Amino acid sequence: MDNSSLSYKTLKNSGYTFINYVFPILFSVFITPIVVRKLGVEDYGIYILVNTVIAFLGLLDLGLGVALVKYISQYHAEGNVQGLKNLIHSAYSLYFGIGVVGLLVYGILGEFFLPIFKIGSQSQNHILVVFLLAGVVFLVSSLSNVYAIIPAALQRFDITAKVSLGQLTVFNFGVLAAVLLGYKLKVIFGLNIITSLGLALVFRHKARELLPAIRFRLGWDKPEIIKAYKFGLLAAANNLASNSLIQLDRFIVPIFLGPASLSFYSLPGNVAQKTSGVSGSVVGVFFPLASALMGSGELDRLKGIYLRVMRNITLVAAACTMAITAFAYKILYYWLGKDFADKGAGILVILAATYFLLSLYASLTHFLLGLDRVKFLLYVSIGLAALNLILLLILLPAMGIVGAAWAYLGGVLPVPLIFYWAEKKYLHISGQGPAYLKLYSKLILTSLVYYAIMHFGLSLAVTSFASLVVIGPLAVLSYFILYWSLGFLEKEDELLFLTFFKKIKARFSL
Repeated sequence: MDNSSLSYKTLKNSGYTFINYVFPILFSVFITPIVVRKLGVEDYGIYILVNTVIAFLGLLDLGLGVALVKYISQYHAEGNVQGLKNLIHSAYSLYFGIGVVGLLVYGILGEFFLPIFKIGSQSQNHILVVFLLAGVVFLVSSLSNVYAIIPAALQRFDITAKVSLGQLTVFNFGVLAAVLLGYKLKVIFGLNIITSLGLALVFRHKARELLPAIRFRLGWDKPEIIKAYKFGLLAAANNLASNSLIQLDRFIVPIFLGPASLSFYSLPGNVAQKTSGVSGSVVGVFFPLASALMGSGELDRLKGIYLRVMRNITLVAAACTMAITAFAYKILYYWLGKDFADKGAGILVILAATYFLLSLYASLTHFLLGLDRVKFLLYVSIGLAALNLILLLILLPAMGIVGAAWAYLGGVLPVPLIFYWAEKKYLHISGQGPAYLKLYSKLILTSLVYYAIMHFGLSLAVTSFASLVVIGPLAVLSYFILYWSLGFLEKEDELLFLTFFKKIKARFSL
């Protein structure tokens, strides 16, 4: 495998995005239990709510970020310096406006809408300040977006990973120190402001190194703005619908049950979500790859890549899902305590199955975006979100947070039908029934043997948080080893991975 080959570059970029995803999980594993205990479930529920608002406000760019990645990359390849200047200056102005709007939204929510989320009167004395600090975080992050997008657009995922992980490390250790010293939400969001400013400055420095001819200032170029939003609006609409599916339950649960119930629901969900997160970190690079292959007319090559990617992503998702399922109670027990384990273990198992399906759908999404099938994805996302909302309104009042988990799973059950339709209509792949039957037969057999080994063997060794941290990743790896030992791994996949890891080993041996 040559270092300039498509396979090597793709695996290398996937490696950086994977690392950038895994490290936050490690911080979360160690720090979250301490933060929850020191803040209390109600204040931690408010913390989740505030960050959920940030996730929704991120949609205010209306696809601008996606368009910037596309056109910065294109203009840089063309040597179009003036186009780069016009685009970046305009984007800087737009993101400044977006940040100001977000700050105002936080102020309005903190002043007028707290009762909707059943936040107690004792918390309302200081909660407006918390919301305003979160608004400042959003403003700084919005301005930082312009700088952070440039390394990604120029395929410098190493810069993105290193800078982001540096900020993450400083912020998490700062939060840990703050809660241990008895500080609460105000100090946490104050720290967030400081580290976000640092992140923006470092990304600005790196962006100027990559594009020395560009000065970052406010500007306005109407043709560039129109061009960017023509591309980005449909992607934004799809992202809005997708985020509604992912975040909707976290808004509705506190409305019915209060912020404490949101903590008992969302923390198991955070664990289950790692399945789609791991898968998404690996397949994120396939959107531009699919676009390039479509542009060059290599659709047959794209089909082959798609089939190989989906085969291996399904294996990755199955490994994560089965590890979470086998250790569900012990994960919550040793991570957060008996109360969370008693109330959340069943929820975690349900949501593990939910995120297995979502991880597969997310992988399909990257290929369909590359094929310019944004409208189809938009309709699907709206349909899934609407189904989830209907089920939430039915099951949440009757069954509590367990009903919310079942509603989420029910909302994604149409995913196999979506695969059938998309593969046949857009990827022109048919007759995959036998291949899928063979794949899932292997996975089911592996999962049955795996669960027996974990339940009667390895799980008995989990007797503390430290042992959970060590055995958890080994449990995921064990699934792959078992799958390979049973002779189920395709020979071409085995050869590709072995060659890539040999390249990495040789690089570090120098």
